[in-house]
Amino acid sequence: MIGDVVGRGFVAADVMGRMRSVLRGYALLGGDPAEVLGRLDQQVQHFDPEMTATVLLAILALRRQDSGEIGPLDLVVPALPWSLRDIRFAVRRWLSAVGAAPRAVADLLVAVGEASTNAVEHAYGPGGGTVSVHLELQLPDVVATVRDTGRWRPPRGENRGRGTMFMQKCSDDLRIDHGHTGTNVVIRRRLGEEAPR
Repeated sequence: MIGDVVGRGFVAADVMGRMRSVLRGYALLGGDPAEVLGRLDQQVQHFDPEMTATVLLAILALRRQDSGEIGPLDLVVPALPWSLRDIRFAVRRWLSAVGAAPRAVADLLVAVGEASTNAVEHAYGPGGGTVSVHLELQLPDVVATVRDTGRWRPPRGENRGRGTMFMQKCSDDLRIDHGHTGTNVVIRRRLGEEAPR
């Protein structure tokens, strides 16, 4: 990343340092450079709306790993609506790295997205909390676990409650456990192109 904040002195250096750190974090979540820079732009507009910067971002892929070399994905994010986008980017990137078929990627994005959305909407009150997403290979399947540490709250509004049905349709096996320490959703889906069993 190369960047320059308009201005000089401590304030400009401080903003550039924060932008560089945020950009590195967003780049690690994946997506193409335009998406990464779009997330940075949203952050800057929110926290430093009076600042202007020129930023150049290049993402280089040095080699593609064999799926056997890819470790599990472990992600912990705030249980806030805007975290769902980051979860989606990280899951898509990990699934691509392990060679999941396009249908499997789409199904797992829906299932993990629904489980994560449920954690954001139903697990916590105004105090908030976190959502943990763990993906691992158990060939020929991917096993995704979405966890929260909150207490289940009833749905808000009408015509709700289809998320569990979507998760079932997009997975080969679905297990939802509500307990005193939170909710665990375990989703199993084959890596291949075929539809869930």
